[in-house]
Amino acid sequence: RGDVRNLIQRLRKMETLEVDLGVIRTSDRPPLWFINAADAGLGAYVVTIVERMKPRWPRRLVFPAAIIRGLLSYRRTTLECTADDRHFTGESLTTVVALGSSIADGIVIAPGGGKNNGEFQVVRSGRVAIAEYIRFLPQLKQGRKIKHPEIHYFTARNVQLSGSSALEADGELAGVLPCTLEVVPSAIRILR
Repeated sequence: RGDVRNLIQRLRKMETLEVDLGVIRTSDRPPLWFINAADAGLGAYVVTIVERMKPRWPRRLVFPAAIIRGLLSYRRTTLECTADDRHFTGESLTTVVALGSSIADGIVIAPGGGKNNGEFQVVRSGRVAIAEYIRFLPQLKQGRKIKHPEIHYFTARNVQLSGSSALEADGELAGVLPCTLEVVPSAIRILR
């Protein structure tokens, strides 16, 4: 935040916090680590648009424009999700596997996230229309869980995703499905 004196004081104290990390495993590339959230569906679609727009658009406009394009053009895909003892197959708007609680500039997608307890917060949005999703945004910004028969919240240590979707992790493209996501508890130490 630009407060150099505060940073120096924190470095002198060296108070740290252990945090969990997520790792994405696929059959065709090395493991990919993430600290906040991975998303198969709408979020990954938006990041795909961002990557195509980056060379031609001003940096500050890329994400807002990509979000609007994504919301107007995304179509749900069929996704299979196995998370510990749960199994879902069907149309999916998005499946977010989160360690943190918020994504995309303050959308609190996983209200139970950020605990560093060795578990993902998984949010699966099935047959949810884009118009409904947009209507839920104020509730998501306030950190409230959405009550909808096609939106499911649960925890898991291991998640397997397959289907015809891209995957993004922490706002960067992370490949395509299928993949396995695993929690690595207390994987790194960060400055408090």
